Amino acid sequence: MLGVDEMAGTDFTVSSRRGGGAKRSRLPVGLLLCLGSAILVLALTAACSLILDLEPDCDQVSNCTPYVCNQENTACLSRCNRYEDCATGYLCELATGSCLTQGCAPLSEPVPLLEISGSGVEYDADGFGDSFWVLYANGEGISLAEVSADGALVGGVEGVIALETDNLASPVQPLVVPSDGSLHLFWLGALGTNRLAIRHYAVSPEGVSFGPVNAYEADYGQNVDQLTGCRIGDKLALAWTTLRQRSQTQLLLLNLDGTYGDDSAATAPNEAAVFIGDPAAGSNQPALAMTDERGGYARRETRAGVSTIMASFFDSQFGVISNHQVSGDEVSSAEGIRAAGLANAMAVAWVEVREGQRVIMRAVDSELSPLRLAWNTNDYTTNPKELSLAARADEFALVWVGDSTAGRDLFFSRFSANGEQRFITFPVRRGAAVDPAYPVIVAVEDGYALFWLEGASPTRTVFFQRYSCIR
Repeated sequence: MLGVDEMAGTDFTVSSRRGGGAKRSRLPVGLLLCLGSAILVLALTAACSLILDLEPDCDQVSNCTPYVCNQENTACLSRCNRYEDCATGYLCELATGSCLTQGCAPLSEPVPLLEISGSGVEYDADGFGDSFWVLYANGEGISLAEVSADGALVGGVEGVIALETDNLASPVQPLVVPSDGSLHLFWLGALGTNRLAIRHYAVSPEGVSFGPVNAYEADYGQNVDQLTGCRIGDKLALAWTTLRQRSQTQLLLLNLDGTYGDDSAATAPNEAAVFIGDPAAGSNQPALAMTDERGGYARRETRAGVSTIMASFFDSQFGVISNHQVSGDEVSSAEGIRAAGLANAMAVAWVEVREGQRVIMRAVDSELSPLRLAWNTNDYTTNPKELSLAARADEFALVWVGDSTAGRDLFFSRFSANGEQRFITFPVRRGAAVDPAYPVIVAVEDGYALFWLEGASPTRTVFFQRYSCIR
């Protein structure tokens, strides 16, 4: 056997046959050693055996992460041009060609929970106890479904509770508001001709139910729309849009058990609902959030034909602490305003239609000094709409529907308490769902639960999926 020093001065003959003939050339062994080393390194790097001429199995490659194998299955990619170029749990940042972690991983495939038949399907969802709860209206009534933590419909279809089946009551705009002691369900219903009521139903952790009753009865002819609410301190706060010469917002504070006042009345008197905001300005699309013991209130406000997005904090007695404009000088068209609160910050998000449709999210602290000027969706989505916003620990999470190269999709992004984006926006794995709409995001201890509608009338399906997210 030749030693290394002896091999260095030796030439080898390489033969190849073409057309039945032989062609011979002499190569220095040093060159052959370099070529052999290069082949070995390439094979190890790609985790694919080229020397043994085996078909590489890139499903088993782990050291390509955060990228995947190329289309020829011969090497790992080092740059991405689409999110399919990145390994599971990573997404392509098109501006840099880098695969970045998305920070969240699905715990399972999307689960179709229940089919809803009817016209004008609406729903809301939130967590309470060890379960999630879905309240939905379908033009024929309003019903409640319990969903286990792993996405199973508790009791199956037979376990769904019909809260109101009188289609003359026309229940719409379902709202789920959990508190420490009860799960509260609200919706709008008709009181005969030309009069509306906010209906209320409550469920205790022990399964004891109360209602439905009228939590609030509007005046004859009074419009009530865009119902929203949340817990704020030791109260339940409800807000809605009504007409009084112009569109304005009313707020109503209830006790944590859903009753009103010291006498725990089932129905609040009409005068209990107060107008909030500048009486000289029109307002609509209210969104509420809780920060510490304060209430956060966002809305679209219009003065002299100029619209802006405003945010306010108020105390438990509806005293406005401060107001702040969180949009630019003018918002020509804003849709789907959402708000969520942390201990000392509130996030406000909306879709703005001006020079192209975009999502904007801003965070404000409890003193309402702006912490984030703006954030817009990235390259993956156009025509964003139908937002849902949630808060967990020290972050906000935003989900919306948008268009991508794959068609209509759901997109997920997370932000720190000061509004800075965390990780990267990514499309939600939708499984069998192909046409998602109206997402709802719910914060849980280890991440988030997502709900959305699939399909078109007369039958729509509610889907569910859990995500585990690192902080």
